[in-house]
Amino acid sequence: MRKTVFLTPSDIERLRALAADRQTAALQRESLRHVIDGAVVGAPASRLCQAVTLDTPFLCIEAQHREHFVWRIVHPEEADFRRGKLSVLSPAGMALLGAPAGRHVRLPVPGGAQSVEVVVHEILPG
Repeated sequence: MRKTVFLTPSDIERLRALAADRQTAALQRESLRHVIDGAVVGAPASRLCQAVTLDTPFLCIEAQHREHFVWRIVHPEEADFRRGKLSVLSPAGMALLGAPAGRHVRLPVPGGAQSVEVVVHEILPG
């Protein structure tokens, strides 16, 4: 079953620019196009306030150990994992983008076949 991704018009515009950029890897461009084509687009004041969008802070809770993380999905040049900024082109960024509050998301662990399950607990004020 394909997940529903909620995005703002601004998110769509920014993601289209990344998908058209030849410096973005081909596989990532294709993934972005897939996300864009299947997205539910709405105004920020709508239901999207409760979904992960670009540059919006959100609280995730790791399911097994209950660790809390505050993250943002950002453009690649702004990414800094230590500061809670995940690249939209990273596997975690792609998995979390558009997820509504309450969704369980499996995130791949770098360098392995493992994954970590997190819950998008709350979308925080910007």
